[in-house]
Amino acid sequence: MAAIEARVRTFGALLRRELAKRPDVTVHDHGEDLCGIVSFLKDGESAGETRDRLRAKSINVHEARL
Repeated sequence: MAAIEARVRTFGALLRRELAKRPDVTVHDHGEDLCGIVSFLKDGESAGETRDRLRAKSINVHEARL
């Protein structure tokens, strides 16, 4: 389990770094203990639009409704 957790955290960190490089994306994850769930928004696109666009590319994504 520890190896799986480490791998998930590594991929989450990689995704956060890559998304942060994009000027049109805001990453909303902060803190010292981050997991594999990555929260972000793309400028000019609703969360539902982002979800649908990424799902069409077979990317597993969910829209959080607050």
